[in-house]
Amino acid sequence: MKKLEGLKTLDKKTFDWLNNQETLKLKMPGRPPLEGRERSRFLHIREVAKKEISDLTELLKVLPEQLQKQIFNKKNLEPFFTTLFNATSQDLSEEKRLRLVEICQCALNEIGFQCNADRLAPKSSQLIEMSGTHEYFPQIKEIRAILLEAHGL
Repeated sequence: MKKLEGLKTLDKKTFDWLNNQETLKLKMPGRPPLEGRERSRFLHIREVAKKEISDLTELLKVLPEQLQKQIFNKKNLEPFFTTLFNATSQDLSEEKRLRLVEICQCALNEIGFQCNADRLAPKSSQLIEMSGTHEYFPQIKEIRAILLEAHGL
């Protein structure tokens, strides 16, 4: 296996190949398992994607806010989130549904962590706390506070 540091981003040629694979083979029922060069190519794509996610995580840790806001903003991230959480496709298998639920749970737990809500939406969080509402999942109150803050309420 290649060292991860030497991996490069995926190019247009790779995406063209992937699109061709998806339409021709991957969606066909009874498709035989990947072998040889095709298998190696998919393994390479997976390793590059994992490395890119890791790199983005590291950038969040080290970049100053001035640079983060140019990269990690709604305009840049919304297409990613829309595609990631798209559960409207007709080919939503049980496996994909469960994977998306697990990712949603992870994201919502992190978003709804009380310390995050208290710092991101202090007034809304305080208002919700004073209202005395009780939720089965405590993260719901925190997520509600962030949504109120996002909508300027």
